[in-house]
Amino acid sequence: MKTILVIGVRGKTGRQVAAALARQQGVQVRGAGRNVTNLTLPGAHAVHFDWEDPASWNIALNGVSAIYLVKPKTPDP
Repeated sequence: MKTILVIGVRGKTGRQVAAALARQQGVQVRGAGRNVTNLTLPGAHAVHFDWEDPASWNIALNGVSAIYLVKPKTPDP
């Protein structure tokens, strides 16, 4: 079983990618975001992940074989 972490699962593309992956056989989806309270992900498991909280990284990444991520929004220079 392959575990794929989808960072930004509440976003426009992250939500769609997680749903598509959850329909695949042999794929376990871990949906990650800063706020996963009350998040419903059919066929997926929600986990807290925050770029600014390194303590959340190991929990989200443990056992993951691939990651889908979108660059976080950053202020313009």
